[in-house]
Amino acid sequence: MKKVAKIFLPIFIVVIMGLGVFLGVTLVGRRQIFEQKAAPETALYFTADNQAPRVGEQFNVSIDVDTGNNEVVGAELYLTFSKDVAQITDLTAGPFLPNAVVQTKTYDNDTGTITLIMWVPAGGQPQKGTGSLGTISFRALSEGVLNITAETRTAISAVSVGDVGINVLANIVPLNLTVLPEAEPTATLTVTPTATPTNTPTNTPTNTPTNTPTPTTASGAGGETAPTATPTNTPTNTPTNTPTNTPTPTTASGAGGGAVSTNTPTPTRVSASTSTTSTQQSLPDAGISLPTLMGVSLAVGIIFLSILLAL
Repeated sequence: MKKVAKIFLPIFIVVIMGLGVFLGVTLVGRRQIFEQKAAPETALYFTADNQAPRVGEQFNVSIDVDTGNNEVVGAELYLTFSKDVAQITDLTAGPFLPNAVVQTKTYDNDTGTITLIMWVPAGGQPQKGTGSLGTISFRALSEGVLNITAETRTAISAVSVGDVGINVLANIVPLNLTVLPEAEPTATLTVTPTATPTNTPTNTPTNTPTNTPTPTTASGAGGETAPTATPTNTPTNTPTNTPTNTPTPTTASGAGGGAVSTNTPTPTRVSASTSTTSTQQSLPDAGISLPTLMGVSLAVGIIFLSILLAL
């Protein structure tokens, strides 16, 4: 039994040593391959949305990363800033690592420090390229230069099978942002509206001519004149005088000195209401009636016969 143990014990030790050497060489080779693949070429830098903020203004600074050829799964950011020039009002994680677990997110305005630690959970997708790991919101306090940088312990992690948390951060680019003095207030021109006169139409009376009837005269029997109306255009009815002939008995000398009664028309005025129109009308002229004419002829004949008899 002792002889068998003495034979197999050296063989077992040699096998174990050979297996250890093989595993060690294999793991070292794989680590060298990963380190060559995950080269420290990742850069960290900062981008401000306002390149010339003034005292009292709010502005944001993005914490950006450029992974190069690396695929990263986490970040441990330890940052510092000029606490006398600006103060932090907010700190948020960025979208570069989706669904990342945020372990620490703090800032201290008294010491001027920021801590932001996050990683992609198990089964998550490593990220490659450029993007924002977080956003810092500042309020400018005083005129000067705001310096933001990362401490040396800051790390950007990349992984592969069997290796976790390899820091691939190779370059840190600080930000120096000049804060300008507070802007001087400028006078604001205030426009005061003034009333603009407007023309208001007013009614101007106009003279509207009205037609007034003008009396005219017409010759009647016995040498007398009778007025005749000349119609004019008037919107209302105007009464006018219309002459009518009324026979008036007169005496004439007949044969033998006798008196012969004759009728002489005498004009009398009768008021009649006539409506004037837009067309002109003529009133009847005064004339001698037939009985009067016969009476006058008879009287002239008797006078003539009396003269003949007297001769």
